[in-house]
Amino acid sequence: NELSRQGKLTFVVVGGGPTGVELAGAIKETATRTLPEEFRNIDTTTARVILAQGGPSLLPGMPEKMGQLAKSDLEAMGVEVRLNSHVTGVEADGILIGEERVPAENVIWAAGIQGTPIARSLGVELDPQGRVLVEPDCSVPGYPEAFVIGDAAHAIDANTGQPVPGVAQGAIQMATFVARIIVAEIEGNAAPERPSFAYHDKGSMATIGRGQALASVNGRTFRGFFGWLAWGLV
Repeated sequence: NELSRQGKLTFVVVGGGPTGVELAGAIKETATRTLPEEFRNIDTTTARVILAQGGPSLLPGMPEKMGQLAKSDLEAMGVEVRLNSHVTGVEADGILIGEERVPAENVIWAAGIQGTPIARSLGVELDPQGRVLVEPDCSVPGYPEAFVIGDAAHAIDANTGQPVPGVAQGAIQMATFVARIIVAEIEGNAAPERPSFAYHDKGSMATIGRGQALASVNGRTFRGFFGWLAWGLV
């Protein structure tokens, strides 16, 4: 059954962040370069890989140029990149992207996570992902002695006015920032006013495929083999 075959060989990755970009590239590369010699009756090179991103660009939170390069590199590999495309339904043998139904038995969700359920018990304002809208010092509104950091916090970078990216380096920096506030207040040498958290972007990286990656470090963007080399060395 041709329709059934198409569904089994169609992979839809939902979410164009680093996880979605890396998954889409890895699946397409595996299908076209790794598996073709392993099957006699299945042509894995015909596998269809779709990357659906609800926003206008890939790799949100990273430099805009990286998103543009990621889209170009993935499309060169044969991945169908769909921007401004929202998933409206998932079925056992298909997925709805907007009003279009795509036969697909392999749907991978990489569109982000929800904040920890405990945040809902705090009785404070949350963002759509269930994260606490913290004060500039990462404290809970109305409770200056309580702090929320990492994936549970919607924190604003004092330098840019933009939300702090949900990456490990952001969580680590928030932890160090809050720890210093707590220690200073315990020791009695805290400043009259608490400082505001400022995120320092040490660089962003994402792999596209074998020997291909994107890296942005100190305002410089590396692509292809050199990007992959930078990714492998970090």
